[in-house]
Amino acid sequence: MGNDVSCLCEETLQSVQWTNFDSKDLYVELSSKTFSPRKDLCKKACENCLKSEVLNHLMQKIFEYWNYEYLTSNLLHLFKHFILFVYSERIPYSFLFDDSKKSIPTQYENSFHRLVPCNFSFQNLNKTVYISVPQSADFDRAKEQAHMIETIKSHFTEVNEHVLRHNENIYLSDDNGKVIGIEEIYKHYTNAASDTLVDPFKTQTKNFTVFKANVKTMECDLTSPMSAFIKQLVEKLIGEDMKRHIVKTHAVLETLITLLASHLYWLEKPVGRISYSLFKTSPALDILMNLPIETAQMLSRVLLEFSCNNWKALPKLSIFSTLLSSFLDIRLGEIDYKVGQVALNFLLLLNSSNHSPNPFRIQNWEMKWENIVSALLTHINTFPGLLMFTELMMRNPSFYNSVLSRSDPEAFLEPLLGEVYAITENASRLHLILVLLMILSKDKIFIRFINKDAILSNVVWLQEYHIEKISLGSLMVLALVRLIRENLRTKKQDYIHVATISCMLNISSSLTNLHELPSMELVSLCKALFSKYSKLQGKSTSEIGLFADLLHLAIELICKIMSSGLSSNPYLIQAVLHHSELFTKIKHSDLVNQNVTLICDCIENCMRNIDSENILESILCTSKVYQFGECLNDILQCREFVFVEHGQKWEEFVVPYVWQEITKDLVAVPNISRVVLFRHN
Repeated sequence: MGNDVSCLCEETLQSVQWTNFDSKDLYVELSSKTFSPRKDLCKKACENCLKSEVLNHLMQKIFEYWNYEYLTSNLLHLFKHFILFVYSERIPYSFLFDDSKKSIPTQYENSFHRLVPCNFSFQNLNKTVYISVPQSADFDRAKEQAHMIETIKSHFTEVNEHVLRHNENIYLSDDNGKVIGIEEIYKHYTNAASDTLVDPFKTQTKNFTVFKANVKTMECDLTSPMSAFIKQLVEKLIGEDMKRHIVKTHAVLETLITLLASHLYWLEKPVGRISYSLFKTSPALDILMNLPIETAQMLSRVLLEFSCNNWKALPKLSIFSTLLSSFLDIRLGEIDYKVGQVALNFLLLLNSSNHSPNPFRIQNWEMKWENIVSALLTHINTFPGLLMFTELMMRNPSFYNSVLSRSDPEAFLEPLLGEVYAITENASRLHLILVLLMILSKDKIFIRFINKDAILSNVVWLQEYHIEKISLGSLMVLALVRLIRENLRTKKQDYIHVATISCMLNISSSLTNLHELPSMELVSLCKALFSKYSKLQGKSTSEIGLFADLLHLAIELICKIMSSGLSSNPYLIQAVLHHSELFTKIKHSDLVNQNVTLICDCIENCMRNIDSENILESILCTSKVYQFGECLNDILQCREFVFVEHGQKWEEFVVPYVWQEITKDLVAVPNISRVVLFRHN
């Protein structure tokens, strides 16, 4: 293999026989996860990169031999390994995304030009700069564009300082994020005031609107060969049958993911505490984010459908089938298994980015979701499957409605609640499940359905209680209450408290026929909180306020459930009566409020008419004549809680986990010990 690749390290590539790379044996070697190219060859190729233009040749030959499946795939894998070498060795990679053939600007001639005002916005700043534009349509675009950028830099000092500090390029965009330039400025003033010379020192004779644009800075050159290469790869993915050319599809997806992988290694300021904001996203991401929105949306759709249709279980090979299979057959089997996951993880990297605007966001799509929903629910036990499902539920109303219209919500909700109940150690999954529960909890119709109609008879993770029947809504309460108690005891993470309490308060007014087990657990939570509060009294600690607030919230939750009708939740009333002494103690403490008083009044009324031999019947009789009062929103003062996505925080949480999934089993990256992005998590 070394002899095949060594020819790419020469200063001239004219003598390279590219068809020699059309080898299935070479493909097995290059595409293997264990393959690592010789460093001396990579270093030599890197040193000779500008002389031999090895990258440009590879990019050119990939499309020249596109119809040759294995030849193209081998060239893509060679390209991928070279990019990974540059990233992992922390070689400054700007040469990958620059245009080495870009000519040095000649002296600018501004004859037959006019000055026009343009309003430029950069970060929170606005400035009007007069730009020189040609009088006629016959002009050198590149030269005029370069002069415009220099004018902006010389008159907009904040932009110039930022560019010098970060070594980035300047681009202009409209309000929709589309990249624009001197031609748009020329057309704007030609159409509006074709016969008027716009001079800042003279009174204008004709009205016109000032051209407005946003100043953007990027590390990449959008006119570079790499930019054109990435755009062509995207077009090939969209335009071809990905399943039919599975070998080439896999190579293209790995190459695109690899181009984004500089994010794993590079920090802007690699000193001190590692913060996600210090990580430099790849210039390839800027290239992708500046694709036309139609192209980006089509790519998202193609990747989503392809991944859901081709996400397969790991094939089980016996020792005999392994011995009888060729290395190529084994490798093709691995690719057939992995390619759907690679496509989904690539989509997640794009869809989870906080880039504004993000043309890859799957929002407001109207389509038939049945197959995609089924596929994602099949793989919801994986992080990528759960993440994609959650992001679609967050952002796409059509997908959300399709999921909620299913008659079997227990198919996905019951195992997820089981993970919450078991207090999974996987923090990323727990966070996503809580987000998903919060999204679902605000839908009153759905909550009523899982309380009345979704009745389960065999819950695997509740075998120790020998429960015959329990509603899905009762399971949700049980899992969330247990999570609160365990979080107070061990994890003590604020977002768990916020998410669980929010979910429970959202569903409280729609809970009916709450099972006796979650009813007892809910009241027991109040007992545990009051006990802890009592122990902390007189001590100088900030926790005493936390336990007081949590106790008030738990009591408010009980009041909200009871206020929907006592007859609807007799087991909860029974649990409250069983712990009547607890609420009496709270009433006579400094924690008393309107909600505590309401519960105590209810206890007194029920006790007067209680029949010890038939408690449930007594509760139902009392509920017909007793009206529970209106509860007080004492702590949070809010009737409904909605999950609001914070773009930067969401990316900061999600993207490192997606990269972990990619590097764990899908795409091998060299020098994994140098991957500092994982240390952030």
